[in-house]
Amino acid sequence: MDMKNMVVIKNLPSNIVEEAWVVIKPEVKNKEKELIKRMKNNNLNSKTKTSYVLEEAQTVIADYLKNINSYKDKKRYDDIIKKYNKLKKVSFILFWVSLVMLILSFVF
Repeated sequence: MDMKNMVVIKNLPSNIVEEAWVVIKPEVKNKEKELIKRMKNNNLNSKTKTSYVLEEAQTVIADYLKNINSYKDKKRYDDIIKKYNKLKKVSFILFWVSLVMLILSFVF
């Protein structure tokens, strides 16, 4: 079994996400990881080290929530348009039926 570095983020300022578990890739060579390695060598406090990981995780979560919300908004918009078109057709039919009934009532 492989052990992985994991960060649990709690108390997020979100109405949707309560907590997030972030699994850090083992062999990623990017600027943030290099900076964290340098901080380890300099023996800085752990809050400074993890702030970069938290910032990256919050960015990923924000992008995910943005995509979810945009998908839901698009789906909701499409549903509203479908209902609008259906109601428009029904009201058009009912208008003509009522008009015909009114004309027939005056004729007979």
